[in-house]
Amino acid sequence: MARLTAAHEAVKKAVKWNENTSVAASSGNLNSPFNKKIGNSADVNLILIQLLKKLKFEVNPVVLSTRENGYLSLASPTLRKLNYVVAYVSLNDKKYFLDATEEFIPVGMLPPRCINLRGRIVDKDKTDWVDLNSDQADKRFVYFDLKQDADNLLAGKISISNSGYAAYNFRKKYEKFN
Repeated sequence: MARLTAAHEAVKKAVKWNENTSVAASSGNLNSPFNKKIGNSADVNLILIQLLKKLKFEVNPVVLSTRENGYLSLASPTLRKLNYVVAYVSLNDKKYFLDATEEFIPVGMLPPRCINLRGRIVDKDKTDWVDLNSDQADKRFVYFDLKQDADNLLAGKISISNSGYAAYNFRKKYEKFN
């Protein structure tokens, strides 16, 4: 798991996302976006997939339609609806999604734009649907340690803890905060 996380973080630092979504690389190969250190979503995530394959992980691309692009019909899927690709890794009998476009998204979480019913695993031996639902909730815990004085005033500490998508949203909101 440590190697998987390290590879994910390395790609996030090596190639920045240019905010364009795509299911295909922007040029004929991945050298150009890697050397320029910027690329579309497919460039970034296909570089991640290639790195994971070199590291001997069991990884496949998953193509999907983002929320903005609408649902991908399971009855009659079309290539026009596909506009995004992510990595899907099998490790120790667990499945993990990886997307290196977002700085604050950890291994196992997809950006909210990608959670859109199902995606299609791309593999030469089999193709299958995979649920894009996340087991990561939007959790925020607020802890109060307050005391009431004789004048009915409250004094104490309030602690806030975020996890899952609440933590992602918090990091995104305050990324430029000093």
